[in-house]
Amino acid sequence: MTRLLSLSLALLAAALPGCQSQYTNYPEVPSARGLSEDPNSPGCESAMIAAVRYVAMRYPPGSLPYTAANATEAGRVTVNYPMVVAAPLGTRKSFYERMARQIGPEVVPLTPENVGGTAPVFYVTRAWLRGVDGQVDVMRPMPELPPGPDGKPVYQTVTVRLKGSIEPWYVVHARAWEPGIDPLPTPYFLPDVERVNQFRYSTGPKPVSSERQFWRSSQPESEGSPAANDQLNQPNEPPPVDTVNESGPEIVPAEPK
Repeated sequence: MTRLLSLSLALLAAALPGCQSQYTNYPEVPSARGLSEDPNSPGCESAMIAAVRYVAMRYPPGSLPYTAANATEAGRVTVNYPMVVAAPLGTRKSFYERMARQIGPEVVPLTPENVGGTAPVFYVTRAWLRGVDGQVDVMRPMPELPPGPDGKPVYQTVTVRLKGSIEPWYVVHARAWEPGIDPLPTPYFLPDVERVNQFRYSTGPKPVSSERQFWRSSQPESEGSPAANDQLNQPNEPPPVDTVNESGPEIVPAEPK
């Protein structure tokens, strides 16, 4: 009877969207064989929604709010301004549209028509789920800075760390990196039709995780990175400050070459 009850509870947890343990590698991790690279899963969707909400609410273009009580709250508040979300390569049409709706009422998926519009575009470039732990990279525009050499807005990557298993994914910590060091991904637009195997047959090369992403994933949440420690030896530049519960995630420079 006990074994039957345990099996029933496991099946129930697996049936709840966003409430089951997940193992996802997007982009691909060559050494992690057997783990899914397909972002089309309830758990991955839940993690990406929470991460984009967090970054968009902590970092609305051109300003920085101080109202959110903590990281978890910021990840659960829907975005209250017009914006565009760019999902990972291979995201199904239904997942793409649902993600946008759940991020905020004025959020729309990336299309050829709005990629160059006035609404800010936020890119999801990485989603790694490891059981109850998750990391999602979101690139956000910074119109408050001068444009880059190409005349376009400078982007900053924010690594959002999440927890989830029995309950939906929620944000516990985030870290913002030096602006302008990560190139924008190739735009992946909302598909024209719904395909169950969208990820498998998406055109273009599948992205592969970079050394920079591995380096980021190895940094403890409560300790400074090697780059942050190096900065302590430079008197002309103040060390980064963890402001996750006050004014946004910690800002850390690029890792040493």
